[in-house]
Amino acid sequence: MKGTTRRAVMASGAALALLVSGTGMAQAAAKPAPARYRLTVKTDLRAAEKPTLHNSRAAEANSRLAGIPGDPPGFCTDIPNPMTNAFLRTHLCERGLVTVSVWSPEKVLVGQARFHTYHETSLELRSTTWTEKVTVGPAATWGEGVGIRATLLSACGTSCHSTPGGALKAPFYLGSNSYSGSFTYSASVAKDQQITGRTVYGLTYYKPGDTFSAGSMTSGSAWRCDYVGSAPGCVYSDPRRVVVDSDKGQSKMASLPGIVDSIRGVQRAGLHIGKPGSSIPLTRATEAQKNANRNAVCGPNVKPGPGDIWWKVNPKDKGTQPSCDEYPFASTTQGGTAYAPPNRAIKWVPLSENNAQGAILKNFYDAYHILPGDNFYVNVGA
Repeated sequence: MKGTTRRAVMASGAALALLVSGTGMAQAAAKPAPARYRLTVKTDLRAAEKPTLHNSRAAEANSRLAGIPGDPPGFCTDIPNPMTNAFLRTHLCERGLVTVSVWSPEKVLVGQARFHTYHETSLELRSTTWTEKVTVGPAATWGEGVGIRATLLSACGTSCHSTPGGALKAPFYLGSNSYSGSFTYSASVAKDQQITGRTVYGLTYYKPGDTFSAGSMTSGSAWRCDYVGSAPGCVYSDPRRVVVDSDKGQSKMASLPGIVDSIRGVQRAGLHIGKPGSSIPLTRATEAQKNANRNAVCGPNVKPGPGDIWWKVNPKDKGTQPSCDEYPFASTTQGGTAYAPPNRAIKWVPLSENNAQGAILKNFYDAYHILPGDNFYVNVGA
């Protein structure tokens, strides 16, 4: 996956290089020689919020520089309360800081323009097309930093296409005005495949009649689009974005008496594995590891012991037949014999309970694109 991400970022950078170089050639053809000034660009793009399932509004303090206004109205304020899995997996707010410096032929700093860019991206769980709202804030300028014309470009890789909208479709002048626009992204992913990448922004600057320069910013969070479940979709799969298998309240597993008893017992043990807020989330495993985990603790030679059957078994009802259930789940890397009791347990439950639990996990994995390597928690009120 790391190699795939790296290739996607390199592809994004290559696409931006073409866009920037193309713009540069067009601008350069119009400038006189020799140039009176030289422009240099310094950029910094950072997350503007840190969403968690335990904080409905966890934004960093606004980055304020002399002469630069704060965040525009409405920026990153639609965080739901309570937090939802969908928001956590699909939403990203970032704030960029850009400084364009103007230098004389004698290498003396003669002016600057400093401004913020605001990015709010909303991926889609059931689509590989998504949108990003972008605002270029007013610039604080002095000296020859006045009158710089800028363009903001975007690229997302060879399997992804970006289209600008609003004020970003044309160049704009850095100064007292702000500019609101958007980018629409569309990725292509085949069945049973996945692609990853980061959005790369290209910024071009032109001092009319004089000189041209360019810079770039790369999003700090990688997106992933996959078509592994029932429908293609895209998420931010950052390990810090750990989701719970229920947006509101307890998991549906809490209604399964045998299974919930086993989960609660382990989550209340020393390591609290998989309990929301603990330091050890559950991590989805590969299918091969899932099968190995299940055989290790609930294999064909494991049979119920005295007192393990706590319900009435009806030979005519297969749903009442005993079935071995384990926690942590076999479908996680924490399953099998990764931990010793009491941080793992098996329990005999009716087959119908085990089947119901399997359906709950499968639907959760599918709905939120939880792939092998992704972390999550289970809330059963432990």
